Amino acid sequence: MSQGAGSNDPRAVAAARMRRLIPMAVGLVIVLVVILILAGPRSGRGVDATPATSEPVATSGASETASDPTSTASDGTRSQPAAATADETNVAPASSDPVSPAAVATLDGLHVLQVPIDGAPVATLGGLDDPATARMQVQLTRQGAGIVEIPFADIWTTAVAKRQASAWLESKREGRSDVPSPPEDDRYVLARESQAPMGGQLVTIPLLAARSVTINGTELNLVPASCWKSLGGGAFVAEIRNGQDEPVARVHRRFSLDQWDITLDQRIENLTSGD
Repeated sequence: MSQGAGSNDPRAVAAARMRRLIPMAVGLVIVLVVILILAGPRSGRGVDATPATSEPVATSGASETASDPTSTASDGTRSQPAAATADETNVAPASSDPVSPAAVATLDGLHVLQVPIDGAPVATLGGLDDPATARMQVQLTRQGAGIVEIPFADIWTTAVAKRQASAWLESKREGRSDVPSPPEDDRYVLARESQAPMGGQLVTIPLLAARSVTINGTELNLVPASCWKSLGGGAFVAEIRNGQDEPVARVHRRFSLDQWDITLDQRIENLTSGD
């Protein structure tokens, strides 16, 4: 009797139900919290900063309405859209190319500008008269903007020529002219221009001469003397033009001499507004 009465006790039944419902409710709350975290907006914290790849985006109804010059109200009447704000009218469209195509010179018909040869001698570097002032002489040429030869001021091929050169220099310092200078053929020459095959024939190529320059796949011959303008002081310049005779590039070369050292500085100047 006491057990039956205990099993039918309303309080015991209610307590049993609560013991079953509480874990279910807790589990449901946890599931709801997880769903809200996943579906809710994310904060900037912890978000991958890598920009998303470009994907097609469906046009929303608001953008379609804005693209229409007029809009339709709910009562069927059509009205003109509002005027754009100052911010909208002042924003310039973004451009991926900052250089206007019209400003970029065409690279068709490339050629080297021909400079008239007036026969004026090209200036040399150094000298041969005073070894204390210059150790050598660099004889330059417009052909390839290179060097013809490099003779030394006081280095000779024979001992006889060396002794005669010493006597000649001593007489010069004393203001006398009774001692002749050694023959120039006895002077030691460091290097001379040489011949090389080009276009099926032998062409004289000066030392350190510029042979060609390639622009946009077009190779341009820089060996002829008419390609170069002598600026004096060991400097030369050649200009490249296109089919419309517009300047495209300049090739600069400059030789300098410091006692025993010969330096060649070379650069190419882009005269267009493109690459």
